[in-house]
Amino acid sequence: MISDLKGRLISMLPSSYKESLLKYGACLFEKDVFYRPLEHSPWSPDGKPEISCFYGIVDESGFDVREKYMDSCGDILPLTLPIGNDVGGNIILLCLKSGCINLFNHETAAAKTT
Repeated sequence: MISDLKGRLISMLPSSYKESLLKYGACLFEKDVFYRPLEHSPWSPDGKPEISCFYGIVDESGFDVREKYMDSCGDILPLTLPIGNDVGGNIILLCLKSGCINLFNHETAAAKTT
């Protein structure tokens, strides 16, 4: 059953994200990586949060995107996939329907479009 869920999840991913997963896998950054969200981020003084990591399709527990998806079902926005997190522990989400990226604030349990 778990392998069926993982297979269905992979089939739902946008092709560009699948390509990224295959090419890069899980990514932990050696240098600081920031992004500029559409709306000012309250989690960063300059409004540009720092990305901690992106999950991949890997055997390492804690960094597998499929594992993160199964762990978060029911806890986050419907039809979203956890693809990484920022240095504050907020979860970076990919909307499987629209392809939009959202940031899930783990302290308030609210998502914000980035």
